[in-house]
Amino acid sequence: VGPRRLSGDRCGRDTEGPGFHVCPLFHTDALGPDASPDSLKFILKLLIAALIANAAWHVMSAYASFWKFKDAVAQTTQFGNDKSVTMLKNRILQLATDYDLPIDENTFTVTRSRESLHTVVDGSYTREIELVPGYSRPWPFSFHIDTFSDAPMTGDGR
Repeated sequence: VGPRRLSGDRCGRDTEGPGFHVCPLFHTDALGPDASPDSLKFILKLLIAALIANAAWHVMSAYASFWKFKDAVAQTTQFGNDKSVTMLKNRILQLATDYDLPIDENTFTVTRSRESLHTVVDGSYTREIELVPGYSRPWPFSFHIDTFSDAPMTGDGR
């Protein structure tokens, strides 16, 4: 009694003999049985992950510009006691241009109170964000910036 052999193996050789073998032609995958049958599912998962990453990148870059703009406006109003409201509006418009935001003089207001030394900036805008290639969606942004400065106001309060 010797070792047990495979059914197609007689005396150490295949029934097909040397040369061209037909068995690889019976596999559904051209690469043979070692290729993963779930490769299409894997490619689909990679595509979905790439679309999610693309959407996250576009949304976060829009929010990063928005947050930088808000910080710059807060700094401008906090240290802008020597500037008039018109000068502050012009500076805010310049900041919006610097951060590539669709803001004009009709989309925000600047109010200043001499008694309480508060400067308030309110505004909003809508920006188109490309979530997936070929599909953009309007995304609303609004801001309310209330700054207080203990330095005396030297500029024109109007």
